[in-house]
Amino acid sequence: MLWIVNPNGESAGVDVDPDVAGAASRQPEPVRAPEAERPTGAEHPADSDPSTGSIERPATGPLSILFGPMQDGIMVPRGFVVGGLAAIGALVIVVLGLLIALLFASFDGGGGDADASKPEDTAAEKPVDPSPEPDPGTETADGTADGTEDDPGTVALREPFTIGNVTLSVSSIEPVNLVSTNDGGTLSPEPGKQLYLLKTAYVNSTNQVDLSCGDPEVELKMLDADGGEIEQTPGLELVPGNLGCGQFVFPTTPREWNLVFEGDADAPPAELFVTASAGAAANAGAATDPAAAADPAAGPDAESAPSTDPVTVELG
Repeated sequence: MLWIVNPNGESAGVDVDPDVAGAASRQPEPVRAPEAERPTGAEHPADSDPSTGSIERPATGPLSILFGPMQDGIMVPRGFVVGGLAAIGALVIVVLGLLIALLFASFDGGGGDADASKPEDTAAEKPVDPSPEPDPGTETADGTADGTEDDPGTVALREPFTIGNVTLSVSSIEPVNLVSTNDGGTLSPEPGKQLYLLKTAYVNSTNQVDLSCGDPEVELKMLDADGGEIEQTPGLELVPGNLGCGQFVFPTTPREWNLVFEGDADAPPAELFVTASAGAAANAGAATDPAAAADPAAGPDAESAPSTDPVTVELG
């Protein structure tokens, strides 16, 4: 009996002649198409083998250029691999570029510091002149200060100065309304005027002088801020603190010597101009140089004679 299986899976037994059945069982094998005519690639991914079943074949053709071979049934795109390698290469190039830039920057920084230190080294090695030249313009042609220091011919209150043989200093200057005199009287200013009491310390180094009625060897002139003169009142022997007429101040003995001036009430004194008297200027060298004193015709010794230049005392 021959069993026949229909396409629906149903089977039925049929009695068949053994000769016919043997012929049927000896049917020729199916003819395979030539290899060139057999389809390949993605359209026919597998062939059928009666003994082993379907066989997986690797992808070939144009698609194999874009995709790699099958791995565990999954097609791996070849572009992913190439793109990944390109990205890694680009990242390596960027990192190398940054490292090179940092390296050059560090070299430039070191060179800048070295260059900046060169001027300091040069300045340190430069020799210093132990005797620098004075700044031009600080002195005038005659050697006096050009406004940068006090004029040597100007002094302040209570600062001693010397003219000829006399050393003098102004102790104070004050306005007063009345001055009580040594004879019991008073001195008062005229209407619109003001009295100023000037106190000094007088030292004569060589001669004895009568300060009240003789030659004090110096002359005093008081000026206001506008240069106007403030007049001195007569009668020095009447001013408190002074000696009477005929009384002398001995050499090298300090003595209080006071003077009274009268001026406008709205023009107070600003400075006192002190000069050597005519007799003091003539005798300045004779008292210092004995040879000149023995021979008056020789005249004073200019090198040893004390200065008789005038001095201005600032009162304001």
